[in-house]
Amino acid sequence: MNLSLFTKLTVLCLATALAACGDGDAASGDGPHRGVPGVDATLRFAHQGTLTLAPGETVELVVKGSPPAPYAMTFFLAGESLDASLNVQKTVANSGGVATIKLRAPNGSTNFALRATIEDGPSSDLSVAVSDQGFGSLAIEPLYSGGRPVTNWYVRVAVGSCDALAETFPADPEGALKASAVDGDALIVPSAPVGPNLAVFVRAGGYAWGCSDEAALVAGTTTDVAVAIINKPIDFFAAQLDVNLTFVPEQPAWDNFISSEYSAFSQPFLAAGDDATALLSAMELSAPNPASFQQASKANNWLVDIKQHLADNNSHFSLSMDQWKTAGLAQQPPSLRGTFSGIEDDREHGQFHWQSLGAVSSGALDVNTDHPMTVAVDPDDTIHLGVALKLSPSRLLGAIIEQAAIAQYPSTNTMVDVLAEIVNCDALVLQGLPSCTGSCIAQLCRNALQDMWFEALETSSVAYGGGQLPLQISGAALLDDQARLQGFSGSWLGNIQAGQHAVGASGPAKAVASPPAAAE
Repeated sequence: MNLSLFTKLTVLCLATALAACGDGDAASGDGPHRGVPGVDATLRFAHQGTLTLAPGETVELVVKGSPPAPYAMTFFLAGESLDASLNVQKTVANSGGVATIKLRAPNGSTNFALRATIEDGPSSDLSVAVSDQGFGSLAIEPLYSGGRPVTNWYVRVAVGSCDALAETFPADPEGALKASAVDGDALIVPSAPVGPNLAVFVRAGGYAWGCSDEAALVAGTTTDVAVAIINKPIDFFAAQLDVNLTFVPEQPAWDNFISSEYSAFSQPFLAAGDDATALLSAMELSAPNPASFQQASKANNWLVDIKQHLADNNSHFSLSMDQWKTAGLAQQPPSLRGTFSGIEDDREHGQFHWQSLGAVSSGALDVNTDHPMTVAVDPDDTIHLGVALKLSPSRLLGAIIEQAAIAQYPSTNTMVDVLAEIVNCDALVLQGLPSCTGSCIAQLCRNALQDMWFEALETSSVAYGGGQLPLQISGAALLDDQARLQGFSGSWLGNIQAGQHAVGASGPAKAVASPPAAAE
C-alpha cells in the first residue's frame, strides 16, 4: 500500500473515531475535544424557571456559555436526585458556546438541581421537580417579630423534613427550589412537586431563619405556608472589638475621692514640713551609711545648705506637684478604653484587655491589664458585659502628675528626671562627707527623689491594698449578616471602690470591630 495513502486513511479513521465514539466523556458540537476554560464567561440554561418532569421521563437540555467559545463543561446533580441520571458528566460546547445534555428523571417524586459548570468559570443551576401527581405553588409568609433589619427574604424548598435539614441551617439545602423577595412583597415558589413532604426553609441573610414542613400541596393550586422566623444566636466567639466608655464620675464624690487620695499621695513630700527637710531625710535613708550621713549632716548644718540651694534654684517641688495634679486632671480625656475578645465555644465569657483610663495607659497603673468578662445576650440582641478592673488610685494620680510634669519639661523622660531638674541635683554641694562629694551627692539627691516618688505611688496599695472598678455594660449589638458581633452601642455603669471611698461613674458605651492587624 502507498505509505502516503495509508497515513491519510489512518488520520481520517482516528478523527472519525474521536468525533463519533470518544471515551465516555464525549465532546459535543464542533469544538476541540479538551475544550477551553471560561474565567470571564457567563452560563445559562435555555430552559428558564423550574423544569417539571414525570418519573422516568427523559429530556434534552441546552446550555450556553457567553461569549461564544468551545468551553469545557461538567454537569452534576445536586440534592435529592434519587436515581436520576445524565448521559454525560463532561462535554465540550460547540464554537458558539452551546452544549446539549440528556437528563433522565428518577422513578420517584423529588426535586433537585442540575448544575452546569465551565472549567475555571461560572456555574448555573437548573431547578428540577419530579412528580406523578402534578405540581403546585407555595405562598410563603415569614412570621418575624425580631428587631434585626430585613431587606430580603430567601426561601428554599427541598424534599425531606426540617428536622433532617436543621443541622445545615443557615446554609441552603443542596438542590432546593429557590425564590426571593423584598421584605413585604409576595414570596412565591412555583412548580413544587406534589406528593413528598417538603421542607420550606426561609432566611434573612444568615442571621434569622425558620423552617416549616408541608405535605399537603395540591396540584394546580397555591398553598399558603407560614414560617416562624427566629434569630440566630449572636456569635461573639471571634469578636475583636475596640471598646470606649465615656467616663463621667459622680460629683462631689469624685472631688472628695481625688482630694483624699492626693493628700495621702503627697505625704512623702510634705510629711517633713518643708521641701528641704523632706529631701534631706530621704537622702539620709538612701545613703550607703545612713548613720554617718546623719552625723555629717548635723555637724555641717546641711539643712541650711539645702534650703539655700532650693531657694537659689527657685525649687518648690511639692508646690509644683500640686499644680501638675490640677493641670493633669483638667487635661484628661473622659474615657476608659480597652478591647473585648471572644472565647471560642464559650457563650458566657470573653476577655477584656484594659488599655487606658483617660490619657493614662493601664501599664502605667501597674495592674493586670487582662480581665475575664461575663457575657449575656437578650433575645432582642441587647448584649450585657461585666468586668471588675483592678485600680490603684495613687498610681493613677502619679501617672496624671507625671504626664503634666513631662509636658512642662519636655527634655525629661521620667518624673524623677523632672524632680532632679527642678532641684538641680547636679549643682547640690554638701561639705563634710569625704567619702561622697560631687557626683556622689548628686546621685544621693536623685535617689532620694526617686524613693519619695515610688513611696507616693504605693500609698494606695500600702493603705488598703488598692481598689477596683466593677462595671456593667449594656448595649444594642451590631451584627453582620451571619450574626457575628461587630460592635455595640449603649451605656455603662460602675463604682470605684477604694478604701473608704465609693464613687459612682457612668456614661455612653460604644464598641466597633478592631481594624485588622498590620502584616509583618
